Amino acid sequence: MADERQIRKLFNTKQDIIEFKGIPSKDSISEGQIAFAKDPTGRLALFRKAYGKLWKTYMTHDGDQVVDRNLKVGGSLTIKGNLKGARAYFGAGEATAFNSNQYLETFNGVRMSDSQGYRMLRSGSLVGMSASYNVTNVGSSAQVIIGVRSGTSDLLTFNSGITGTGIKNVSVTQARYVDKFDLGDMLTMRAAFTNEAGSNATIDDVIAYFEVVFND
Repeated sequence: MADERQIRKLFNTKQDIIEFKGIPSKDSISEGQIAFAKDPTGRLALFRKAYGKLWKTYMTHDGDQVVDRNLKVGGSLTIKGNLKGARAYFGAGEATAFNSNQYLETFNGVRMSDSQGYRMLRSGSLVGMSASYNVTNVGSSAQVIIGVRSGTSDLLTFNSGITGTGIKNVSVTQARYVDKFDLGDMLTMRAAFTNEAGSNATIDDVIAYFEVVFND
């Protein structure tokens, strides 16, 4: 049977459930306290203040789990459903020298155009492109612009001044949802020159690709 001292300790440490309207902070609850709160998206979270920090875990009513930031897995990760937000890469290139605007070729040697290229099989975002090419003739005051297009509209591009011969490497990335595409949209790659009159800058052996993140 519990003695009087143990009973007093139990009552002194008893805590009523605290429900917040809004999100609690480490200054709004006391050390050891526990609180429930809904965030602006309607997710219910359990908060506890311990060791001077506010700890949080989301609760679930349908089995879905939410991670706000990084997910670290110490062992194996087994996925039975679909992996959403997967990345994909599409290659392009040109094996002969050229010095005028032109679309690059796909992996099977077909040259892309305004209306023919990589047809996206689901919606997503363009997040990066990279290219390597050989400058075989400098010309004068020339730039080469290598990038990704949708129809006749340039999306993600990289401008590189032609200041010397040899292998050049360019790449550029951007966040998701900047350049978005839908199911059925055609993405292509093209190289364009900005030359002064009489310039004859030439590049060769282009190897390029672009990166997308699908929504699901």
